[in-house]
Formats: sequence, structure tokens, C-alpha cells
Amino acid sequence: SFHVAFPDPVFAVVVADHMGKDVNDMTSMEELAAYTGSLNVGVTYLRDAEGEIVRVHSLKGIGYLTGITSFANFKNDVESIPAEIGKLVNLTEINLLKSYGLKHISPEIGKLSQLKLFNAALTQLEELPSEIGQLKKLEELNVTATKLTVIPDEIGNIASLKKLDIHSNKIAFLPDSICNLTKLEELDASDLKLTALPENM
Repeated sequence: SFHVAFPDPVFAVVVADHMGKDVNDMTSMEELAAYTGSLNVGVTYLRDAEGEIVRVHSLKGIGYLTGITSFANFKNDVESIPAEIGKLVNLTEINLLKSYGLKHISPEIGKLSQLKLFNAALTQLEELPSEIGQLKKLEELNVTATKLTVIPDEIGNIASLKKLDIHSNKIAFLPDSICNLTKLEELDASDLKLTALPENM
């Protein structure tokens, strides 16, 4: 059943709803993998036997949904994007805007070779994995208003990047490698802690 594949009870309901099923229906790994389109996990909750609200807090099992092309998460209790995200090789968009509790993105994100958009604005993200540099098709990266203090050198490897928004962070310097982004059309580096720009900017 969906409860077995997705142990978080709220996340199980979300996935079942997206597939047009009841959470108690039986499903198979093949059926989950065949689901294409988008998955949006927002402000969702259930009430337990005592009537208390239970919100989604874990995305465990998301790796079964290998066919999805778009994933969004917002305004819930999810703190981490797990390693199994790396199995979703068809993803072209990850939108985590307003995932207010999100602190961690697994390095496995570097396996998403089709990804064009990554938005983690208005989160508690503390570190951008260096593996972000492996996303050769990424065109837009937004990490506005997070807890970032450093932009990894590997960002310079994203030759396809057109839009980079890093404003409103405690970033003290930009890596020299940012000057390798020759396709960059928009850069918002306002409201940072910069004292200088890279020499070749």
C-alpha cells in the first residue's frame, strides 16, 4: 500500500492523491515509477486518533517516483531533501520556495542531469552542496534569503547558468569561478556581506 512505500502518513496521502488513488489502495514499485508529471507537497496535514494535527515531515520513499519531471515542496515541516532524490533522473525543476524549515539538501542532487531550475529561496538552507556544479543543464539557481555563508567554487562549472539569485544572505565573498559563467544574464548579489567582487567579474 502507499503506507508501506511512504511511511510518513501525510506524504503517503499526498502521493496517493496525485495518482488519483486512496492511501489504503495497493500499489507497486512499477506503478509508482510509471507516474509522470509533477509532485507538489505543500501545507498538508492529517489528524491522528487523538485529534492532533500531523504534518508532513519526511519525504522518505520519494525515490520510487522516478518518472516525475517536477517537484515542489513548501510551508511544511520537511527539514531535509533525502539522498534518494538522486534517483529522480527525469526532474527538470525543483522548487523549494518557502520550505521554511528546510536545512539540508543531499549531495545526490548532483545526479539530476536534466535539472534546469533549482529554487531554495526563503529556506533555512545552511550549505549548497558542491555537487551543484555537476548540473550541466541548470539555467536558474535561486537561494535568496537562506542561511548560506558560502557559495561553492563548483558553481563555476554550471556553464548553462543564465540566472543566479543569491541576495539577502551572509555571504562574504564570491568565488573566482563565478567568472566562468559566460551565459549568465542575471545576477542578484544584493544585500550580502561583500567587500569586493572577483577580479575578473
